[in-house]
Amino acid sequence: MVYPPPTPWLTLGLCVGLVALQGALAHDLVPPPWSPLPAGPRDPQLELVRYGARSAALVADAGESWRLFTAHFVHTGWVHLFFNLVFFLPVAAALECVLCRLDFSLLLLFSAGSAGLVSLLCTPEISVGVSGLVFALLSASVLVGLRHQRLLHPAIHRHFGLAVLPFLVLLVLSGLGNQQVDHASHMGGLVAGCVAGPWLRLEARGPRGPRRSRRGDMLRVAPVALMTCVALVGAPRLAHGGQLPIRYRCSDLFEVEAPAGWAPRFGPLGELRFQSSSALVSASIYSVPSWALAQPQLWYELHKLGPLLRVGEIAALQPVARGESGRPDGGSALWHRFRFRRDNRVFFADVFFIAAPNGPIALGFEVPAEWADKYAKTRARMLRSVAIARPGDTHAG
Repeated sequence: MVYPPPTPWLTLGLCVGLVALQGALAHDLVPPPWSPLPAGPRDPQLELVRYGARSAALVADAGESWRLFTAHFVHTGWVHLFFNLVFFLPVAAALECVLCRLDFSLLLLFSAGSAGLVSLLCTPEISVGVSGLVFALLSASVLVGLRHQRLLHPAIHRHFGLAVLPFLVLLVLSGLGNQQVDHASHMGGLVAGCVAGPWLRLEARGPRGPRRSRRGDMLRVAPVALMTCVALVGAPRLAHGGQLPIRYRCSDLFEVEAPAGWAPRFGPLGELRFQSSSALVSASIYSVPSWALAQPQLWYELHKLGPLLRVGEIAALQPVARGESGRPDGGSALWHRFRFRRDNRVFFADVFFIAAPNGPIALGFEVPAEWADKYAKTRARMLRSVAIARPGDTHAG
């Protein structure tokens, strides 16, 4: 007979952490130390990203694979958190009471990584919530109950086996057709629970409980640790579908290499634009008149940002910085930064002007202000990739 411990401390600790993090996010009581908050109105989506939400763009472009795990602890609001805790607390507590603590911890880690990876592959939008773990724990509870029904205390039978199946089916059906639900995370967690369920061991409690070997524990820890490392290392490549950077030839005058997974399209003023999966970050490249090198800031304001300002697509336009950036060919590029607001978000537009035999080239890079540092390497790589087109080259895009 298996006797549950008096208190599922890990589950309660996770729930307290979820509530505390939501309180900090909702009321801005404790800004996250890894991202200082900018001044001005807050954008709800970017606020979630500051606290660890999963963003395919940041995983792919900035290498922030840790978001596969932190996204499970962030929620869009108190209602979202409440409904997730209604299921997470009893299911997780029941499992923690009967499973080896090591197995329960590994189940959480494996499920979080699996749900995060599947969501990353199928959901380019920003995603948050512990519901992926809920599905994993529910499916694991079904299998634990079916396998160990005779060993479970009668008082907790209702938390395992076929008794859990109606709740699992109800949760799956309730989310169908709702575009706000991250179905990929749910299915990833569901499959992870089914895979891990048959391998979970019960914790035999009492004076004659069997001892577990350290070697057996290590054989369980090692595969999960290895899969976690592989997921963290491989997530950026998976986030953009395994694509490699593509080199484009523009107007028979110059070439540029777009980051992997960025889609080429035409911008509102007819320029060639490359857009990340988040649709919040984009890069544009175009040829400019010769006089633009003498007054680059004036040219960009009048001919690129000015039309958008007049039609109301952007607001509060303001130059904020300028300087000079080196290039690998020994030359340099004039650099100007503009700040503006679009859809209640503050953006930076970094524009690099490069001298070329057939006329100057401008590379513009628009990114949310709080993501500017995250995309510094991406900007540098694109700037280094700009080259004058050679006769006979073919268009790669």
